Amino acid sequence: MDELNQYLLRLYRASREVSLDDFPEHALTLFNELVPFDSARWGTTAIDERGASYQTPWFYRDPPESLQDYNEFREQDTAATLVLANPDITHNFPLAEYYPASSGGLRSYQRRYHHEHALITAHLNAETGLYDALSAYGASANRPFTEAQRQLAEFVFSHLREALRINQCLNIERFRPRGDGYRWAMAICDAGGRLRFAEPPFFELLIQEWPHGARQVIPSELTQIASSKQTAKLIGRSVVFCVKVIRNSAFIHARPRMQADGLSRRELDVARQVAAGLTHKEIAKALNISPATVRHHIQAVHDHLGVHNNAELTTKLRNIDI
Repeated sequence: MDELNQYLLRLYRASREVSLDDFPEHALTLFNELVPFDSARWGTTAIDERGASYQTPWFYRDPPESLQDYNEFREQDTAATLVLANPDITHNFPLAEYYPASSGGLRSYQRRYHHEHALITAHLNAETGLYDALSAYGASANRPFTEAQRQLAEFVFSHLREALRINQCLNIERFRPRGDGYRWAMAICDAGGRLRFAEPPFFELLIQEWPHGARQVIPSELTQIASSKQTAKLIGRSVVFCVKVIRNSAFIHARPRMQADGLSRRELDVARQVAAGLTHKEIAKALNISPATVRHHIQAVHDHLGVHNNAELTTKLRNIDI
């Protein structure tokens, strides 16, 4: 019991202190000290007509190419089917014995990647409709997992999920825009656009902009930005999205569209300079345009935003950027 308590303390401490990209591997390293295994795969899983479809999981001593090879045989994976049909229960599989002889391709895959034994658990995420799944593999046919290890893995899995969520929430707060205005809703996805974490208001805004979109994956317009690894803004019909890619994760900020989002690029440049307190001459010099053009743009901005002075203009601009 003392070992378990120490593990949980270290896990939750790590959720606060370890970076977003490093946390999954760190958490699995701690888990490996509690329940020894040789490799693991942790992430989200969907179900389609071919069976379990892993969504860019984190790999622990398991080659990433194993997932590509698995896709060739995944409709044969009766172990995954059983686990997904019985969520929140850890199953202890002697895979070499469990897979029938008729599933020759899957048995060959299992031997090639040394997945002799497996502790597999899944939990249905009601927010996304995806399963959070963890597979821990033993490489030795003569060293199966015990019932005590299965029970321990089942108990720990909910803590792993919660610690990951805490880590994601804390990292989101580090990148949330500060100010006294509108609170941006945020989400985290991978380069393929698959959501790893999202706040409830983010889903509301996503559905507002794309009423018929799926909750598991962001729309292609946002996925293209995330996969390009560029920081960019997408101004939709009713919602504005800003995407910032940091290492292997894309942070997506979302808020309702505002009047200022309808300004042209030049009008917005001028408006920002006004909000910063620059004079007409200073703005003209900074943007390499004439003072008369500056006055023209400022009047156009006032008309568009329905403001009467620069103080009101500054208030209107306060919430449009991350």
